[in-house]
Amino acid sequence: MSVLFLRVVNLAIAAGWLVLAVLVLRLLLKKAPKWTRLLLWAVVALRLLCPVSVETVWSLLPSAETVPLDIERAAAPAIASGVEAVDRVINPALQQSFAPAPAASANPLQIWVPVLSLLWLAGAAALLLYAALSYLRLRRRVATAVRLRDNIYQSEQIPAPFVLGLARPRIYVPFGLSDRDLKYVLAHERAHIARRDHWWKLLGFLLLSVYWFQPLLWLAYVLLGRDLELACDERVIQSLDREHRADYTQALVRCSVSRRTVAACPLTFGEVGVKARVKAVLHYKKPTVWVLMVAVLAAIAAAVCFLTGPKTARTFPLTGINAADLDPAAIVARTAEIVGLEDGGSLYMGQDQFDQYFDADFNWDADAAIRFFYNQGQQTLGSQLRLFREDGVYFVTEPTVWEAQPVVYLLYDYLKALQCLPQAEIREMAPADRYLVTFQHGGAPEDYDRVLTYTADGLGELDGWYIHLRLEPLHAAEGIYTGTGDEVIHLFYGERYAAVPPEEESVSRWIGSLFGAADPEDASAVAAEFGETKISREVVTYYREIFAKTRGAEPTEREVVDEIVGNLILAQEAERLGLGATDEEVAAQLEATRQWYEENETVRMRIDDFCEGAGISVEDYYGLLAVQLPNTIARAKLTEALDESQLDALLRDGLAQVTYYLN
Repeated sequence: MSVLFLRVVNLAIAAGWLVLAVLVLRLLLKKAPKWTRLLLWAVVALRLLCPVSVETVWSLLPSAETVPLDIERAAAPAIASGVEAVDRVINPALQQSFAPAPAASANPLQIWVPVLSLLWLAGAAALLLYAALSYLRLRRRVATAVRLRDNIYQSEQIPAPFVLGLARPRIYVPFGLSDRDLKYVLAHERAHIARRDHWWKLLGFLLLSVYWFQPLLWLAYVLLGRDLELACDERVIQSLDREHRADYTQALVRCSVSRRTVAACPLTFGEVGVKARVKAVLHYKKPTVWVLMVAVLAAIAAAVCFLTGPKTARTFPLTGINAADLDPAAIVARTAEIVGLEDGGSLYMGQDQFDQYFDADFNWDADAAIRFFYNQGQQTLGSQLRLFREDGVYFVTEPTVWEAQPVVYLLYDYLKALQCLPQAEIREMAPADRYLVTFQHGGAPEDYDRVLTYTADGLGELDGWYIHLRLEPLHAAEGIYTGTGDEVIHLFYGERYAAVPPEEESVSRWIGSLFGAADPEDASAVAAEFGETKISREVVTYYREIFAKTRGAEPTEREVVDEIVGNLILAQEAERLGLGATDEEVAAQLEATRQWYEENETVRMRIDDFCEGAGISVEDYYGLLAVQLPNTIARAKLTEALDESQLDALLRDGLAQVTYYLN
């Protein structure tokens, strides 16, 4: 619900810019036909109805997403309005009021955004209820109306003529109208029906009900009502001479009513902007072709400029020139946004990587680049994250098609390894004028003599996955940097696994210990914060029953979760590398198993024994097999692409990073 609310907020902000543009165009196009204004309001409606926009260089929207959808979880919540002055005012206040406290179990915005979401729903429901009650009250008032002819009804309970109804609209007029006034009233209301104005006004109110918190849309709705009436007046008077136009204006004045509230329905003849309408009728002149063309082109330009989103900037600010200044989470999030991914967890790097050069203080002493790739459908796309030291920006290059990568690492982990370099220990161990850092594939700490192992907390032993970096000290001699080779240090960055909890401890408590939370409530908050794979208690219970039947022993909750998540990790990795199982492969494997069962006595005996021990039928066995086959096939493909050590590392890495929690 929170994400939906934030999407609505972003659409409302984008529509606000468009409404401002329409207000300007209405002033500039005073002499244009009034129906062209309705084209402009149609563009506003499209903006509110369409949550997706194509990026173009013609977009005039300052920002494609003013409020980030993940602002609830941001350590430093901020908006990106595209207007620097606005951001400078709002973001410091936002961070001062809503930045999470170090010991807090949740961000303040994780509380406020859901609350605001509920208020938004309540406001929308209140407006819709108001519209429904207004409609029912009006229906009761005209319940005694007398039919005059066709769809025209007279009532003594109404002050002015109007159209009511959608599929079969009726025209209601008050008793006592003169024949001359009635003629003009009916012409006006019939024009409304012919133009389907009663539909468009209802659509406008429904959109207002959804985006009720945007004040500019209230103004837009009022002006829409006026423009509907002006356009309808214009249509009627096109065939009238000056004398009859004067009669038409008198009918407007005589049928005028005052209204102080926003009308949800219906379209009333003398309800809206009577003074302006009279003036427009009396001064009406047939517009020239050029004016008409300019008005239509203005509407098209508004659509192009405000229904499309701005091109995503491929640069973003450098947070500092020292390796320790890297902000891996922010970098991968911004990079993912630029290349069109939902999160940075889908950005990877392979073994072929650029070298990184640092000075003696571990500042980048030259521009740098990091290759990364991601999967899009069946394609692997590669780009570079370039660091321009003097300009103070990162730049993401346009993607190109790459070959599928046999070895993959998370881009985040590599950046984290650079950020957490044990700089003081390196300088003490091998002082130098410059350092060359090279990414290494393969190798283990025990394979080398000069080794430093470290985590985000500093030097320490590793018992999990790791990133291997080769650091070579370089010394300046006559303007040339050279290394001796015997000073090389092998750096291993990784994680220390939290201890696996005893069987009596819950998965939630294990999650808490994994992320440093000892209290069960804190553990639940950690699970909600970091959880990406949700495993319901019903699923765990189901798998425990199956494992108990097929393995002859009752597994622990942790064993079940490890089995499920292990399958997920490998299957998802296979999907990312384009190695997922196809429907045809699953069907073929299932049919082959059925055929083996029919033709091979040994296979049949094994399956029968399995089903008897598990207490299930052969058809149930095939059902379980059909569920498991996609993972099995994907794992087989992945096994062919990666060696055993890589598979083990992938599982260890995944099981360390994926959070399990029970709903």
